[in-house]
Amino acid sequence: MTLTIDFSKVLGVQKWTLSATFDQPITAIMGPSGAGKTTLFKCICGLLPVDNGTIVFNGVNWENVPTEQRRIGYLPQDLALFPNLTVAGNLGFGLSVSHVDRLTISQKVTEIANYLNIEHLLNRQISALSGGEKQRVAMGRALIVNPALLLFDEPFNGLDEATRQACLELVNKIVADKNIQLLLITHHQQEADALTKTVYIVENGMLKLS
Repeated sequence: MTLTIDFSKVLGVQKWTLSATFDQPITAIMGPSGAGKTTLFKCICGLLPVDNGTIVFNGVNWENVPTEQRRIGYLPQDLALFPNLTVAGNLGFGLSVSHVDRLTISQKVTEIANYLNIEHLLNRQISALSGGEKQRVAMGRALIVNPALLLFDEPFNGLDEATRQACLELVNKIVADKNIQLLLITHHQQEADALTKTVYIVENGMLKLS
């Protein structure tokens, strides 16, 4: 799988020019706070428009492809879980808004919960979960839409070291099992090193291979 970006965007007073080809199973994106890493993800998702240029995934130009058709699983920095829903409700939310029938949603929720070993949590409220459990739910919600590309934005912040290591191992398993390409934003070199040898740095409006 190959994701190629070549576009520019004005962020405040700075013109931001990014050009790169991501062709490894896992690529880490690093850089200082405010450099535009999350903005990069939002442009790839189609949540923010680019000023000019292209985003191409597996030979398909995404210029006129809406967000919901890009087969992206996006895990934002704050996880964006719904506290008033159960684990099952959170896992199935993206499918329900896409008008998938209830039986199919139930089957897919059970399948992904079993895969992530959170089937015993399906009826619990999000507020009752540990940090590591919330992380697995957020990963499950990203995976349940059958993505070809995963975008994880600093997903392991706030986790203790043991939970962080378990999540890193799970990410490697997911990418291998599902044949998915992953871009991961992180501030931690140790996380990047645990997952990949391919690291890009976003700085001064540019994207450079480390």
